[in-house]
Amino acid sequence: MEIKRIRILKKSSTGVLLKVGKDAIPASWEEFNEKFDIVDNVWAVMKEPEKQKFEEIEEHINNAVVSFMFQRGNGDPGQKLAHLALLGDSIGKIQEKLDCSMADAIQLVRERIALMNPFMAKPVFTENRHKNFNKRREERKKPVIDEPEKQTTAIGDLCPALAKLKEQMEKK
Repeated sequence: MEIKRIRILKKSSTGVLLKVGKDAIPASWEEFNEKFDIVDNVWAVMKEPEKQKFEEIEEHINNAVVSFMFQRGNGDPGQKLAHLALLGDSIGKIQEKLDCSMADAIQLVRERIALMNPFMAKPVFTENRHKNFNKRREERKKPVIDEPEKQTTAIGDLCPALAKLKEQMEKK
């Protein structure tokens, strides 16, 4: 995914406001001039070193997504572990290149995964559904204790139809 040009929303003496995707991002003139060239009054393009850095980051994000997909698959445990290590390595490289926190780097990878399959990036169940599921499972595990007066000893007491059948068999 290559950014060909970026829209300049506003220029001021202190900096510039850029539209990147759906977000408006402010930048100082020093930062802007270091990374972009102005094409005309409303558009800017990335300088070549920034394009290369951006492409490297894209490659690391793609590698992280591939590693994530492989480690989620039903394969050899050794391969899963290797891809899990590659995933961590790719996220570390993204973090290093962008100079951001690990959470931000992971979020970039999650967003890319969500583009492919939304259910892989976010859990299918909400936290409340997990709690309700666990509560129902615990209720099923509890032993059933009947009160003595409610306990039955004969088959006829359990099923009235069987009691009728027993009476009919005894009459014959």
